[in-house]
Amino acid sequence: ALAEYLHGILDGESDRTITIVVELPGGRSHRWARGLVTLGMVVGSIIAYLTALGYRVVTLRADEWTKLNGPRCLPKAVRAARIEKMFPSYEREKDKGLDGADAIGLGAFFLGLFSSGDQNE
Repeated sequence: ALAEYLHGILDGESDRTITIVVELPGGRSHRWARGLVTLGMVVGSIIAYLTALGYRVVTLRADEWTKLNGPRCLPKAVRAARIEKMFPSYEREKDKGLDGADAIGLGAFFLGLFSSGDQNE
């Protein structure tokens, strides 16, 4: 259902020139990570579905992009603060779980908008 919903959103893109960036779960061990197998299966299904429709899908590992090119993964609140600084139109007060910031950050990382010096800001 989620994959079909995404296809509905993207349906106007008949030439399939857009790139969809998807976060691959895992790579970090936390006590709340028990559902990662199920989440991985869902993500894989979405990737397969969108790829079959002709979309270009790029994956980034969570433990890779959340470092923002630094030596260690940054907490979600720190990443959100960085996004808020980079993208003034991002409205953090409306993003209670900071998932919107992570979505923006995932795309920004894919586009190469973070430098290794970003961790020290």
